[in-house]
Amino acid sequence: MKKQADGNGVLLLAGIEHLAIIKNWVYLFCEEVDMAVSSEEAEVKAMELINQKKIFILEKEGRIVSMAAATRPTKNNITVNFVFTPMNERKKGFASNCVSSLSALLLAKGYQTTSLYTDLANPTSNKIYMEIGYEPVMDSIVIHFNK
Repeated sequence: MKKQADGNGVLLLAGIEHLAIIKNWVYLFCEEVDMAVSSEEAEVKAMELINQKKIFILEKEGRIVSMAAATRPTKNNITVNFVFTPMNERKKGFASNCVSSLSALLLAKGYQTTSLYTDLANPTSNKIYMEIGYEPVMDSIVIHFNK
């Protein structure tokens, strides 16, 4: 990893006490990435991530300021996704620290690599991830089929 977290927040495993905020942030994340879900679907996903111990939060001075999940594990790799920081906490380094801390934790747990998908149209997140040490491997496309 090129850039280690700078101590601006502490990475914690999210628990059931964080359900309300995780549900809201899952909903907002999905909205931002054009995969709109209902409030009920966001709650189901939040519960799944919490129950499966896959969602992590970054806490700063008692406030939850960012989140990221670790999903789709294989023998050697795991994906970091659901990276979200609310608007009022952006541009403070929280997403960078959250992703960097989670990536370091996953590598320390024995995964050889971590991966994540990012929106090519979002230069801010792309810059953050490359500063951490993520490298572009390939471009992909999401296709939605209508019934």
